[in-house]
Amino acid sequence: MNIKDHGDWVRYEPKDNPLAHINTHTIMFCQRVSDKRDWYEYQQTQLKGSDTIKATLMQVEEEWTVQSTARDSSFLFPAGHKLIELDEPISLDHETLRGMRVDLNKQALLKKLPWPVTRTAFLTVLDEAGMLEKWETMVSHANAQTRLALTGERPFMFNDRHLRNITQRLNIDEAQLEKLFDEARKQ
Repeated sequence: MNIKDHGDWVRYEPKDNPLAHINTHTIMFCQRVSDKRDWYEYQQTQLKGSDTIKATLMQVEEEWTVQSTARDSSFLFPAGHKLIELDEPISLDHETLRGMRVDLNKQALLKKLPWPVTRTAFLTVLDEAGMLEKWETMVSHANAQTRLALTGERPFMFNDRHLRNITQRLNIDEAQLEKLFDEARKQ
């Protein structure tokens, strides 16, 4: 698979708005960070007519994650995202890529992470597995940032560095953690 990086994109307001004669508060513009190239011009000249998959990526927990996908680039607006293009077969349903992680250096798609779970649901599952007391001890002896991150009621993300630190110290491997997340979602 080839992944072409089309760069990072941001919103902007053009100085000489070519659409100033119409109600411009309903029109958004974005440009590529590296060269200030306008999205509408870029997608018409560089992406139109190609049946490859285009995807917007966002950094989630320090990993690039697919947010939206389309074969027709006019269905995308990459402001606040990185834009990539994948030369996947026409038979691939591009919507299945949403939520997958992307390693741009290895030119690879990585599986989706499990959905976040609430702290209460996760701790309930740990209690049912007989690991809650060890968890509580590990958290109470962890550094202040880890204690703060893991004691408040908030969603637990699968790749949260604080959660992974404690689960690794409890000898919970990735497959076991995925199973705990699956069980926690059933709570």
